[in-house]
Amino acid sequence: MSGMKPLHYTNRESLIYRTAVGISKASYVTVEGVYFRRFRIFRYKCANYHQQAIITRYLTRNPHLEAGVDLKQLASLLTISDKESWCKKLRDWHDKWGLFLKEKTHNPETNRWHYTHRRLRSAYRSLKSHSEYLFTYLEYPELHMPNTTNSLEGCFSNLSSKLRNHPGLKMDKKIKITDHFLTK
Repeated sequence: MSGMKPLHYTNRESLIYRTAVGISKASYVTVEGVYFRRFRIFRYKCANYHQQAIITRYLTRNPHLEAGVDLKQLASLLTISDKESWCKKLRDWHDKWGLFLKEKTHNPETNRWHYTHRRLRSAYRSLKSHSEYLFTYLEYPELHMPNTTNSLEGCFSNLSSKLRNHPGLKMDKKIKITDHFLTK
């Protein structure tokens, strides 16, 4: 398990995610949180829906720049593409728009330079850095892993309400409840 990247928690995550990961060194893990406990290896996964939401947040629903329109269309192909062809399309997009992404603008008030298309750069970087994890569900077909974590998030809402109904519990009891919930 050496060389594994640490989990990155999002603002949406609560004690449940952190507790579930903490009690289970043998969990199936996504970028968003815990996936399945029954597997005895770590695999990271980023749900395609969440990646498209990140892209929409950076580019808006109707990007004005041609580069943004192209990148948003590329992100929409996530669910119907395989890893190799999609990553090649992402590299081709960067070859076409790389110089555009490097454009800088000078701010005369602060006398500093900044990237002109910061949000577009952020959207591209998000796709590039997550590309390794976007197709995990295709790499392990025997696990029948979905490309989204919707069913998982519904499962955790039930656990959240159980823990919320007992606010006086100490951490060790919360861990036991979470462990029992994940193993049943």
